[in-house]
Amino acid sequence: MEPKFGEVEIRIKNKCYKYTTECIDNGLYRYVLRLSLKEANNNKKIMFILKNPSKANCEVSDRTLNRLAGWTLYHQIHNFTVCNIYARRATKPEKLKAFSQNERIGEINDNKIKNCLRKHEEVILGWGTPKPLPEKDYNSRIKEILEFEEIKIKTKLFKVGDSSKEGYPKHPLGKPMWAYKAEKLPFDIQKALESL
Repeated sequence: MEPKFGEVEIRIKNKCYKYTTECIDNGLYRYVLRLSLKEANNNKKIMFILKNPSKANCEVSDRTLNRLAGWTLYHQIHNFTVCNIYARRATKPEKLKAFSQNERIGEINDNKIKNCLRKHEEVILGWGTPKPLPEKDYNSRIKEILEFEEIKIKTKLFKVGDSSKEGYPKHPLGKPMWAYKAEKLPFDIQKALESL
């Protein structure tokens, strides 16, 4: 699947920021979305692994992407990549229930996540809680991700803020949403695997 390129404008606190974008997307599935601030003054980059894509693509932002852009700007990071444990697009996670686990994941998702992991030193996990998906399926998918060799060797694996009460790394739009000034905290992969 060939990448698509474009530009997107993101408004944060009444200021507009322009990003160049690269997207691996076929409409139903979005595997990778990369953003680079057009007026970047550094090469810092970070990768996020979230739950599933909503509307964002090479030319359109959404609430999650806006929150990530605000957080990265506050922390002086001008390039970021977004992958998801499920590549199937859904504006609401409830819509994912209509698909099998494999349909939610997407045929090439694991390869795309692994490729991105190889290119990023720092990775932030933020897939949130399983609701409304079956917890067994969700935990199984998280375990698959956490057992990727490419993730096990990471020394800079993070979450933003505290975990959810169930122990999942919070999603950017979770309750409460990530504050732009919220610090990234080390993610304990061993503890997470033991709890699944």
